[in-house]
Amino acid sequence: MQLIAHLKQNLSVFKKSERTIADWILQNPQKTTHLTIKGLSFLTQVSEPSIVRFCRRVGTKGYADFKLKLTENLASGQTNSHLDLAEPVAPGALRNHVIDTAKQALTECKLELSDEAIEYAIYQLNNAKSLVIAGLGFFESSAMSLYIALWSKISQVALIHEPDQLAKLKLENIENRWCFLIDDGSALAHRTALLATELGYRLFVLASTDSMFEKTADIAWCFSQNDEVFSQGLHFQMKVTAAIEILKHGVGLENDGKLQKRIVTARNKSAPLGVQAELW
Repeated sequence: MQLIAHLKQNLSVFKKSERTIADWILQNPQKTTHLTIKGLSFLTQVSEPSIVRFCRRVGTKGYADFKLKLTENLASGQTNSHLDLAEPVAPGALRNHVIDTAKQALTECKLELSDEAIEYAIYQLNNAKSLVIAGLGFFESSAMSLYIALWSKISQVALIHEPDQLAKLKLENIENRWCFLIDDGSALAHRTALLATELGYRLFVLASTDSMFEKTADIAWCFSQNDEVFSQGLHFQMKVTAAIEILKHGVGLENDGKLQKRIVTARNKSAPLGVQAELW
């Protein structure tokens, strides 16, 4: 029997820790093949010895052999959907799936956002002369919440809902001005980002790791995606929500002089681009 099918078939008989491991792997089979046992232990909050015992219980020799069998399983073309939509979905299964996906996304977010990245972004926002926040599509409310939190903390803050509004803004400060947007992969987001760059804005983007702006934006917080199509939207949404909250509270703490500084204070504040070069 294929490994993925074996895990799905035995979910009901696994112990609690085993079910936690199996659930995470079924939601992220591709990602699991690249994780060390330490990484899987961190993401599932299950000890390494327990993971090894789980691997042996499902018929493999250990974690390395388990990853090999999983890789072979995926290469054979068998797709995985932990929430099997071919059959009616139990309300409890839907509840567990949504909550587990949210928890997984937030745990991954801790790994994907370094202390240095957070400190640098907060420093740049707090020292921006002007900031345009693009509230586009599905993430309009997320962008608006950031705008509400920052409008009294940055000298000039504007909220836009379409690219053409960028060119119409009458901002007094033309130096060190930023455009913040969430790249959901839409043409609207890409058009906004390209226009902002043409108009001389520095770009701060929240995006997935396959975003075209991962290498070109001044600041790009790029997040991995869930392998399961059903959960991709929620998975990314949770990471965006966490990132927005970090920025909102971080700028507030910085304004109150209560944010501990470990990177920026060791650099020349008159040369923020030099800071970026050293951090990235």
